[in-house]
Amino acid sequence: MGIWDWQVDAKCKDLSLDESERLFFTQTKLSLRRAQAYCSSCPVQELCLNAALSFDSIFIWAGTSEKERRKLTGLKRPRNSYPPLVPVPTQEELRLQELAKNWTERDLEDALKLVGELLEAL
Repeated sequence: MGIWDWQVDAKCKDLSLDESERLFFTQTKLSLRRAQAYCSSCPVQELCLNAALSFDSIFIWAGTSEKERRKLTGLKRPRNSYPPLVPVPTQEELRLQELAKNWTERDLEDALKLVGELLEAL
């Protein structure tokens, strides 16, 4: 499972931008209580909280405020880091991307042909 795959099952996935903003991006006591009530029946609340804790998120996640999550992690102050919007490539993926930069169309065709032959041999 990818780092964000759980979001397809999130209760909030179909909220409008305005609804999301009112519920999760306004940090008042009232909005926090509303978010807690809303998130309490979400099937992926635990995964959402784990994601929020993994990157010191801001705003309300899994019905928890930044302050509540700092208490859970023992952080004294927020680090204000943001999650990557795309998965961070591994060293191996970066190495392969670098190698592929120099490939010609003919190189790619030859590689695909070789893969096909190897699969046939299995």
